[in-house]
Amino acid sequence: MTFAKAYLQRLRDTGNPNRKVLLVGAAYGGTGFIQDVTTYHHRWIATQDPSIGGDLYRGAVKRANDAIAKAISGESTSAFKGILWHQGEADVAFDGASQYQTNHVNLMTALRANITGASSAPIVVGEMTPCFWSQCENTVRWHGTSTPVSDADLDQFLNYIHNIHTYLDKSAWVSSAGLAENAAGDRVHFNRVSQRELGRRYFAKYWEAARDYTPPVIDLKAYNGHIFNVGTAIDYDPTSIYNSSTISTRINGNVTTTGTVNIATDSVYGNVVEILNSAGSLKLLTNASLFNGSYTKMAWVNLNSTNYRNHLISGNNATQSHYLYVSQPSKFLSAGHSSSTNPVNIYGQETSISPINVWRHIAVTYAISTQTMVLYVNGVAVSTNTAVPVATQATGSVNLDMSGYGSNVGFGLDGMMISNKVYSRALSASEVSAVFSFEQMRLWKAVIFLNPYPPLAVKVGGGKYQDNRTLKHVHNII
Repeated sequence: MTFAKAYLQRLRDTGNPNRKVLLVGAAYGGTGFIQDVTTYHHRWIATQDPSIGGDLYRGAVKRANDAIAKAISGESTSAFKGILWHQGEADVAFDGASQYQTNHVNLMTALRANITGASSAPIVVGEMTPCFWSQCENTVRWHGTSTPVSDADLDQFLNYIHNIHTYLDKSAWVSSAGLAENAAGDRVHFNRVSQRELGRRYFAKYWEAARDYTPPVIDLKAYNGHIFNVGTAIDYDPTSIYNSSTISTRINGNVTTTGTVNIATDSVYGNVVEILNSAGSLKLLTNASLFNGSYTKMAWVNLNSTNYRNHLISGNNATQSHYLYVSQPSKFLSAGHSSSTNPVNIYGQETSISPINVWRHIAVTYAISTQTMVLYVNGVAVSTNTAVPVATQATGSVNLDMSGYGSNVGFGLDGMMISNKVYSRALSASEVSAVFSFEQMRLWKAVIFLNPYPPLAVKVGGGKYQDNRTLKHVHNII
């Protein structure tokens, strides 16, 4: 329901106040690809042969097509808009992890091929509860049995989910970082608050998947007192390959903090990261080669003062440095690269003093093919330079400083930030503007919306099917 409310709010914010959203439920609890059950066999396998299984797959196709036909009969512009999937515990627990990628890709491909208008529908999938995938209390047990889920099976599942965009176009994954299970403590089901937060996260990723955006390598979020990286570098740990320590790094996605780093509650932007001058720093482990070519760095920032260099996203490495910071003594927002002859070269700069106590969306893009660096504030370019050499090349693992610059006193962030992102390509001007516009919805906060036409219950995957209500003037079918 929170997904549908966020969707409707976005439609209204973008000049479509009369559109409606229909959710067609096709989920059935406790099911997956691997189990061979009496009568139904493997229920989510994409097949037309009942002797193999696939009754839930065929049912999802039929329900979606029936809903589309009825919706179009009432409003000709109705269309299928996407697939939401949240499932995996059964397959991981019953030795189905090794087959999960193949089975899931086949299912999603079949749904796109057989649901009317779904050939290019966005697909959004979600992680399981953190307690399940992080081996809560050092063991995850399935419905009271004594057999724990193996680290290897969890890794295999998560590595597919986290890289789903490489297997299915227009797809994205949703992090469950910071969320909690229900009071019964069964480790499998989210509690009410977490389900609502998960719905908002689903819509944020749905928006990205619908535009086929390359997911960010770094995507920093604050929630429930913790800081998480939920970008594709969530598993980056060069010292460990798919073992229990890899799973532990997933809890925060390689984020480390020192000193005083707080999660504050901003009246407008909700959960934010707060760092007071040089008293704390936040670092994120990543691959240095990320900045050997094209990239985009962006964040929402609110400065308390400009008496510090206020590094927002910078790399401090002996052989490679790159900067997004407030320069001194000018106090101008600046971006730059190091070189073999100069450790600091400013190539993009705002021409006015950075304001304090104001939330702004900051972004810098660098396209190596044209050597073009563009600095943006609130989705608008404020500086363009077409003669910017690439940063000094580097390899191996390095820390990204998202506050301060190494151990340099006076370089620390004095203020708040949220939604720090790093992409391995230069986003276009229209893409930067679109991200700024979309994130103004403040999806990290609760969406409050009263809808006189409640959306209906299409989710496929774990969980029980809800109900069908009368379809009237439905336009967007999920």
